[in-house]
Amino acid sequence: MEKVPGLTGMIVGGGSPCQGLSRLSSERSHLEDERSALFYEAVRVMEMIENMATERRLWVIKFLENVVPDASDIDEMSAALKIHPFLVESGKLSRVRRPRLYWLSIPVGDPGDPTRGQGSSYDVVRLEAPSRWGAF
Repeated sequence: MEKVPGLTGMIVGGGSPCQGLSRLSSERSHLEDERSALFYEAVRVMEMIENMATERRLWVIKFLENVVPDASDIDEMSAALKIHPFLVESGKLSRVRRPRLYWLSIPVGDPGDPTRGQGSSYDVVRLEAPSRWGAF
């Protein structure tokens, strides 16, 4: 970090493989799946970078993306990240119709926005493309 003059902050993010978490698999093994367990490595790296940034008085933004797993997996992931996730419904924005969860360490939008719903495991954000973009 000392090699980057004027550095004021850092962004760290990613996601882990979803095979063990996806509710589309009846044989999923949750975070015990060796691929999906890479989530814990992402948390370790995020914490390491956050500690380095704090020592240097830099701001840091953390984010992680994954499929919508079972509630117990969401709760475990949220506790490890210390972040409440939000679900993005982007079916009217892209060809990807599968909802995704995002854990983001900064606020997203206005919690009172009518396109946003609040839940116990995650909040819901509905995204739509402006009509000038046309339908997919």
